[in-house]
Amino acid sequence: MESPVSKKISEEEYVLEIKKHLRRWEIMAGLLRTAHIALGLMSVFFSLLVAAKINSIEKVYLEWFAFLAAFSVGIQTGFDLGSKANRFRRAWRHVNWSYLKYLSNDGYTIDKLIDEYKAGEEIVGDVKELVK
Repeated sequence: MESPVSKKISEEEYVLEIKKHLRRWEIMAGLLRTAHIALGLMSVFFSLLVAAKINSIEKVYLEWFAFLAAFSVGIQTGFDLGSKANRFRRAWRHVNWSYLKYLSNDGYTIDKLIDEYKAGEEIVGDVKELVK
């Protein structure tokens, strides 16, 4: 059986490409987690400002605070940022383990590493759509 690794691209180039994706996944997991936490804090903070009905805050600001609270909750839940961050981290762990196995074990082939990379891509997936 012939290897799916293309003769036009060397094994090292495949490994470098997988390493680039690992780095991107690590960055995306961190950015999505940061956005998830920031939006959560924003929604709580602005909701409390609106609910407190502080007399020194002008009505127009309260309206903006209410909008920002609703907007941050909508973005956070609409795009399922927490779950997406978790999936990026889970995919990173899965493929990173395979990459380390590839580096340390002569029996672990580039084809296995590519298969595990594909599995990592499936873990990341797309933005979840909830059709009701």
